[in-house]
Formats: sequence, C-alpha cells, structure tokens
Amino acid sequence: MTTKRIRNHELEELSLAALRFAMPPKWVIHDFRKDYGIDVQLEIFGTDGLATGLRCYGQLKATDNSTHDDVLSLDRDHFEYWGAHTDPVLLLRYYADAKRFFWCWLHDVAWSLKPDAQSLSVTKFLRPWDQGSSPKNVQDFLWRRSQAFTARQLPPFLVSVRGISTPMATLAEVADSSEDLANSSAFQFESDSLSTAIFEVTLLADGVVCSYLGLPGVIVEEMGEVSPDNIASTLLLLVFLTACRYDRILVARPLARNCFGAMLKAAGEKYFFPLIDSVVYAVGLKEAAKLFHEASESDIPTTGRALFPGVAYVAAQRYGEAEQWIAMLREELAESTVDAHRAATAYSLGNALSHKNLWKEALSMFKLAAEALPDYFNRAYFRHEYGAA
Repeated sequence: MTTKRIRNHELEELSLAALRFAMPPKWVIHDFRKDYGIDVQLEIFGTDGLATGLRCYGQLKATDNSTHDDVLSLDRDHFEYWGAHTDPVLLLRYYADAKRFFWCWLHDVAWSLKPDAQSLSVTKFLRPWDQGSSPKNVQDFLWRRSQAFTARQLPPFLVSVRGISTPMATLAEVADSSEDLANSSAFQFESDSLSTAIFEVTLLADGVVCSYLGLPGVIVEEMGEVSPDNIASTLLLLVFLTACRYDRILVARPLARNCFGAMLKAAGEKYFFPLIDSVVYAVGLKEAAKLFHEASESDIPTTGRALFPGVAYVAAQRYGEAEQWIAMLREELAESTVDAHRAATAYSLGNALSHKNLWKEALSMFKLAAEALPDYFNRAYFRHEYGAA
C-alpha cells in the first residue's frame, strides 16, 4: 500500500476543527474547500440567535511554523479572485503548535501589492484572534459595510428621467408630474443623467424603458398619447413593475399604495394582468382587492371588473394566498345581493375550491352560479368545470 496521508491534509482538518471553537457558537460555518481560494463562509448570528444577514468568506492557511519565524506569501491571482467577491474575505492563519489563529481582512492587504509584483508577504498584517474582541470587530465591520452599501437604496429613491431626443423642458415636466402623482416622500424624480439614481427611466421615440441600478427592468411600447401626465403615469407603472423584481418592500409597496389609480389607468387592458399580479405580490391579496374595488371607474379598463377575479385567483395561487382568496370570496358571496355579481363570485369560489380538491362544495358553488345567472350553462368553459366537479 503506497497511499500516504500528507501533513497538509492533516493541517487542513486541524484548522477547520479549531475554527469552530474559535468562532462564536451562534455563528454558522459553511465548509467549501473546493480549492479555488475560499475555504469557508461565515454567517453571522447575534447572541440572541437571530440572523443578522451579515456574512463573509474565510481562507484558511495552516502551518507548523511558529508565529515568530512564519513566512506566508500570496500571489496576485488569488488577490484578484478574492477582490472579485461581493462579500469580504478573511485570511485565517492557523499555527498548529500554538493552537492559535491570526487574522486580517484581505482587502486591507491587497493595496500593498505593487503593480509589478506577482506575490506579497502578508505575515506582518496578521494579528492574534481574540475570542472576546475579534468576533465583534468582524461583525462591526460587516455591519458598517452593509450600512454603507444600502445607504443609497433607502428613501428617498432617486429616479432619473432621461430622453434620447426629448427636450430637457419636457423631461423636467415629466419628472415634476411623476413626483406629484407619486405623492410620497419616498421618491425623488430628476430630469438628469445622474449616476447615483436607483431607477433610470429613458424616454424613447416609441416607448419607455426602466432599469434598476443598471439591471434589466421593463419596457413599454406603443404608449399612445404622450402628454407629460400620460408619460408620468406610465413611468410610475414601469418603476413599480421593475421594483417588484428587485425591492418589493421598500420601493414597490409604497408605490402600490400611493399610485394604484394612476398605474391602473396607465396599464389599460394590455398591462392589466401584470399590474394586478404585481400589486398582489407587493401588498398582499386582501389589500390589493381593496385598492382595486376602491379605484375610480374611470381608471379601470373596460374589461377590468370582469378580469379581476381571474387575475386575483392566479396571483393567489402563485403567492401562496389561496386560503385568503377563498375566505374573501365567501365573505363577498355572503354580502352579495345582485344576481350577476353573486353568480360571478360563486363561480370564482367554485374554481378556487376545485383547485383545493373540495369537489362537493365546488359543485354547490357552480350550481349557485347557474341559478343566479342561467346563461352560465351556455358557456363551454362553465360546462367543462361543472362537469369535472
């Protein structure tokens, strides 16, 4: 048998085991060790056991050297690899004889690498890991970094209104109209090419494009009338739909609550489904239904009243609110006195119950719908669903 366990493998296992004792017991250590230059990920939990959302990576370097005569050089390729990560990287040097860790942040070291150097000696940057103070230093740095990173993503959210060939005066008018429609201190609209803007809205010759921090958003084409007020409401719709993709709580939710009427009008029939679906996602099914039922008739597209139950049903299934949808339909049916509305509500409830395999009750709802509006039996989709139940 020629297979032999080398010392480096032993040191690797020793350093990982020692790391679990060196770190606070509430922290989670995810073991990677895929030999790319990242060994672990540290997920920070508070002393109360609650998640902080903070994390960093760790590169373990174990040695039999003493702390006094140690030499550790790291190459340029690894510094570039570590620097490309979105989360910072800790260097954790483990001295096996002393059973101690020394550490530093690799970003604190990288700046010392000279342009023409291929490696850098890092031992002088290392400091002893103290179980009392070092974890707090790590957590404090990650918290400050998180605060700095998210500061530009806190209200007021800056929306830059741009135009390929649109006069600046028109852009300014659109920005002012948008701010008036938003009616919220959470948003600030500027007619400028501001690099610090969270959302960038560009007016094209045949539509409007919205992006979030340079990431893909939404485009609306064939806008029809292009008055500043019309563009402004379309602009809000695009910002809202884009925000649902990237920031549901802080951005999409206030827009849904403050600008629903304007966005509903801008959506028309073409964008009715994505708007209602996104509003359910942003504020929940019950509040979305309340916003819709309280909307002005002039803001709702011609077929909107008929389409809403179906769109809300699909959204309820998509976002885990099927039970809420059934409860709302039961309540609405109990209060309904108009035959057409009673029939539509019973039919929607029958559909929802069928989806939950509650066939007996679903059948009674379909029968109730047909009693309130006998014309249902002339509709092929109703006969199909009635027959299935």
